Amino acid sequence: MEDRSIRSILVPVDFSKYANKAYNSALNLAKCYRAEVHVLYVLDTEFITGVAHIESQGDMAARWRSRSEKKLKSLYNKHGKEGVAGTTLLREGKPYAEILRAAKELKVDMIVMGSRGRTGLERALFGNVAEKVARLCDVPILLIK
Repeated sequence: MEDRSIRSILVPVDFSKYANKAYNSALNLAKCYRAEVHVLYVLDTEFITGVAHIESQGDMAARWRSRSEKKLKSLYNKHGKEGVAGTTLLREGKPYAEILRAAKELKVDMIVMGSRGRTGLERALFGNVAEKVARLCDVPILLIK
């Protein structure tokens, strides 16, 4: 019989309230299964390209990267307080593609992510990341509302 225990969980975040709920749920699961948690933020290069007409794309990307690193570090510190091992990752590209790539590279057993993130115009232009990941991923996904 195949071992179906959860040893590794990927949590893609966009720092929205839905992503924060997903992160907390992943920590609780990790404590129950003694799993590690990998927190991933993807700097959406398509979005930056679309809004960077006001300032240079490089400047905007650098600022977002710096802010994201600080937020990821804060989440990583929470890992330690909760007694959960894991890592944080910052990647650039299309969020759904980078989530799928990270899941494969890290050989995670599960993805826990918010069911929503972007809203309004951003969602209309780029689609829902959670929907794309759920359709294309090979591992179980827990979507948190």
